[in-house]
Amino acid sequence: MKNVFFIVLIGAALTGCANQQGTGVGQQLAATWLNNECHRYIEGQQIWQLGKIALGNDADFYKKQVCQCASQEAAKNMNTEQMIGLANERKRPQILLEMIAPTVVVCYRELKGLF
Repeated sequence: MKNVFFIVLIGAALTGCANQQGTGVGQQLAATWLNNECHRYIEGQQIWQLGKIALGNDADFYKKQVCQCASQEAAKNMNTEQMIGLANERKRPQILLEMIAPTVVVCYRELKGLF
């Protein structure tokens, strides 16, 4: 059932189904996955554990801002091949990380005033 639901979502995204803001269903789904993967990835980094100590109560705010920016930028720039690749659960984490990497410069420019 889960696979059928996912295939329907991908199909809708590939046929250009869009919401009122013009963002495709596939982009929304990818942005959610990207955001979740970003949070998991950051939490797994030793440097983040030190960062949490240094940032104190603001750590979650900064992590949320970084992951939100990265996931939205990556979803906007994803191509059809990446969207289809997200259907493969084994490949999904690698594709998500590959999609987030190019967003670093853009997000740095957007968020540098916060730090």
